[in-house]
Amino acid sequence: MSDKEVIKLVNNLSKTKKIYTDEQLLQLLEREMSDDEEGGEVSDEEDTHLDFELGGDQEIDEIPDEVEDELQEFVSAGWCDNNTTTALPFSGQQAFPGRDLLNGNEPVDYFNLFFTDQFLEMIVQESNDYAESIFMRAGVSEYSRITSWKPLTVGEMKVFLGLLFHMGTLKAVRMTDYWKQAPLFSLGFGAYMSRNRFFLIMRCMHFAKNASPEDPAPQDRLYKVRPLITHFNERVKLVYYPHKNLCIDESVMLWRGRLFFRVYIQNKRHKYGVKFYLLTEPNGFILRCIVYSGKSDVLAGVGHAEKIVNSLTEDFYDAGHSLFMDNYYNSVGLAERLLEKKTNCTGTLRKDRKENPKEVTTKKLKKGETTEKFSTSGVCVGKWMDKREVLMISTETSMQKSQTVTKRKTNVDKPNAVIIYNKNMGGIDVQDQLLSYYSCERKTLRWYKKVGVHIFMQMLQNSYLLYNKYSTKKSDLYDFRMSVIYALVGQPKKVVTSPKPSGSGIKRKASHELTQIEKKDKNGKVCRKKCYYCSQSKVRKDTIYECKICSGEPGFCPTCFSKFHKCNI
Repeated sequence: MSDKEVIKLVNNLSKTKKIYTDEQLLQLLEREMSDDEEGGEVSDEEDTHLDFELGGDQEIDEIPDEVEDELQEFVSAGWCDNNTTTALPFSGQQAFPGRDLLNGNEPVDYFNLFFTDQFLEMIVQESNDYAESIFMRAGVSEYSRITSWKPLTVGEMKVFLGLLFHMGTLKAVRMTDYWKQAPLFSLGFGAYMSRNRFFLIMRCMHFAKNASPEDPAPQDRLYKVRPLITHFNERVKLVYYPHKNLCIDESVMLWRGRLFFRVYIQNKRHKYGVKFYLLTEPNGFILRCIVYSGKSDVLAGVGHAEKIVNSLTEDFYDAGHSLFMDNYYNSVGLAERLLEKKTNCTGTLRKDRKENPKEVTTKKLKKGETTEKFSTSGVCVGKWMDKREVLMISTETSMQKSQTVTKRKTNVDKPNAVIIYNKNMGGIDVQDQLLSYYSCERKTLRWYKKVGVHIFMQMLQNSYLLYNKYSTKKSDLYDFRMSVIYALVGQPKKVVTSPKPSGSGIKRKASHELTQIEKKDKNGKVCRKKCYYCSQSKVRKDTIYECKICSGEPGFCPTCFSKFHKCNI
């Protein structure tokens, strides 16, 4: 191939928008040179200026027709029909080192694996400091609720958490309803903690120190909940090591208020909210958690999805784990890099990923048909026509069909990659479902409180899954929660009595009669009393009659006597 031919080819490439590395360009030139040796010399062209360097990636316009076939051949050169996938052996050891930290075999013992005394002491200390800062603010009224603040203790924090979790068991429209004494309520919350104290703890609950006005603004938008996230991830790492199969997906905590990093995801139950990236087991046990904080996040930007995967799974590399992800994360490049770290991956794939083989993405299929290609590095990209096209990627298995049983107990043929993906991908959906049964989240103006309560619920759920897996007893979620709640709140501090009938604060005896007041003043006149019933309506009216049976012997008008006793006896 002559120098002029090289110049012509390079100039043609410079008109395209595709990006080529040095290695790809050299391979393309070698292919052209081999074609020249077979086909003879090509006539000379006029000199063309070479303004294209091979020293790096270049951004170019539209690919011309004369090199389209050549480039398509080049792109497809790394794909073949021979199965190159390998299911890596699992070298990790599934374990429960947290067993040595248990103080017993009851639900509260598994709960304490995550809610340690040190963790609760941290929340208590931060809450007390924050309450003090609120109290010291200028303009605090002497009648403000914060003036009655008393230092929070770990024991009182446990009672608070127990009542908070119980609010997920008993649903009430307003939080004040839990302390009502009316006959249709009487839920007994007041026997453990007063309403004002509970609301005051909720108001002052804090997890990290606020930045002072003299300090620069924190770079981490999640600094208010960062200690909770760190504690959660480190505690799970300490007490549990998972099985082979893991899955990654996102979960959304409902938040409709104003927040810089609020997201919108159309296919989620809560479309607006704070996004959590989760690594879970198929049963819903959460292994790692990342809260998305917007474009300024260190994981944001180019390669965001791959950064999330690496951050969630970095503690599980080189152990033969199988990772299941949807098309938001998967790509051929990521699959190859995971293989280098001895980690299989399987999942759906977007059609427009750059490294996808064109033979698979463009091929037309009839219902039930499959097609697949394998890379030399061990990645399978395949397509299956179900009700619509399903594009899959896997480094563990192929698109060969096997028989499986559906939820309706019918036998159907599906590709192996689809079967194992459907079996192992539902971990995040399971944890969302478990959280939805007894959610104790409440609408609030402060986003970090709701995120904190959400993480509390995730920790409670993890303790439930560990209890059912390793305890000698089995329990459903409701019974597990109630056992933990009773252990947290302890014995009631006061006896709960039946509420008094509305409209009266007077204790009455068996029979009531209207009698004239016998007591007289020094002038011999009857000492009148205010009518009790009229005074309830803020009307002052004196009377010479009273009821000696009612407590305090209140005065009554003749008409008011019958009205009052008709309503209250």
